[in-house]
Amino acid sequence: MFIALFRAIIYLYNRVMKLISNKKILAPLIFVLAGFLILPIFYFIGLRNIQNSAQKKILDDISKYSSPQNNINITQGLTSEVLSKIAETNTVLGSSNDKVAIPDNKNVEEAINQAVSKFNPEMLKPEIDDSDLKIIKTTPDSLSQYFKEFKNILEKYSNTPTLDKETTLANFIASLISYYQFMLEDFFNLEVPQEVVSFHKEEISLISAKVNILKQLKNYENDPLFTLLSIKSEEYFDNQFEELKENINNFITKNNINF
Repeated sequence: MFIALFRAIIYLYNRVMKLISNKKILAPLIFVLAGFLILPIFYFIGLRNIQNSAQKKILDDISKYSSPQNNINITQGLTSEVLSKIAETNTVLGSSNDKVAIPDNKNVEEAINQAVSKFNPEMLKPEIDDSDLKIIKTTPDSLSQYFKEFKNILEKYSNTPTLDKETTLANFIASLISYYQFMLEDFFNLEVPQEVVSFHKEEISLISAKVNILKQLKNYENDPLFTLLSIKSEEYFDNQFEELKENINNFITKNNINF
C-alpha cells in the first residue's frame, strides 16, 4: 500500500506541476495580458517631469511600491493540498500495491478553491505614503497646472512598446516594466495640490499594480498559479481605473478647472 501511495504522490505531483507550468497554457494568457496592458487606459493621467529631482529617492519609491505584497506560494499550497488528499484517500481506502485511489473531482475542486481563495488582487496594489509625494497648497493655479501636466504626459507616453517578430517575450515584458516605471517616476516628481492627493495616490497605486503583474509574468516559474490569478485580476484593476477617471472628470467639471 505504501509503495502504491508513494507512486501515486509522485505521479500526481508531476501531473500538477506540468499543468500549472505548461508554457502552452501560459503563452496565450501572457499575450492577452500584453494586449490589456497596452490599452490606452492611462489617457486621463498626466504628470510633469521636474528637473533636478531627488532621483534616487524616486527610484527607491518605485521599487518599494512595485513589489507584490505576497508572502505565500499559492502553487505550492495547491500541490500540497492535492497530495494530502491523495494520501488521505488511500489511507482511508487501504489501497493495495496494484491499485491507487484518486480523490474524486469534488475533493480536488475543494483543494483548488481553497488555494484560489488565498489570492486577493489587492496584494498587487500598494498603499502610497503621503511622505513620498510632493504635496503643495491647493490654489486655482496649482490645480490648473496639475491637470495641465496630465495632457503633457499623455503625449510623452502615447507610444507604448510593441511586440514584433524580433523581440522575445521576455524582452517585451521588460520593456513594458520600464515603460510603466518611467511613468511612475513622473508621478512621484509631480507637485500635487492637497485637494487631489487621493486621486494622485490612486493613480500611482494602480500603475504599480500593473508593474507587479508584469513582474509576476517575468518570474512566473516561482508561482505559476499566482501569476495566472494576477492576469485574471486585470479586469479588476481596469474597472478601478475607469472609476478613477470618472471621479477626476467630475472633480474637474465641478470645480470648473481650465487647463
